[in-house]
Amino acid sequence: MRNPYTVLGVTQTASVDEIKSAFRQLAKHWHPDQKPDDPRAGVRFAEIAQAYKLLMDSDLRIKFDKGEVDARGRRRPKPARGFSINPFSASRKSRSKTRTPKNDGEDTETQTQDAADEASFEEMVVHIFWGSRREAGPPERPGHRKHK
Repeated sequence: MRNPYTVLGVTQTASVDEIKSAFRQLAKHWHPDQKPDDPRAGVRFAEIAQAYKLLMDSDLRIKFDKGEVDARGRRRPKPARGFSINPFSASRKSRSKTRTPKNDGEDTETQTQDAADEASFEEMVVHIFWGSRREAGPPERPGHRKHK
């Protein structure tokens, strides 16, 4: 849903009377009974009514202005804490800094990130479980023979 101030065509500093006046004008114009042939009328009228409901409730209006609720009056989710978007990015950066990327005028960090993004799933698993023994592959289990 759009910003309720935009829907009603008022500013954030609009008084209750200005909001009521804007709502009445728009509701009269967009009411489905006034425009029975327009399929957008019902949707637009519902949007106007929702905007009016949010802006007339002083608590919801304050919360909307602070960014605590969205245009429908629902609480906004708090941003996630803890992990970055990619929890493996730190290990990728440290691992890829040992490489010497070719510099074609691009930022070195961008190149390193691009190279790290190209790592396959298998490389990631090997890196996690076998660390520096990456070239050697997984350790052999005792008493287990390889089939040739």
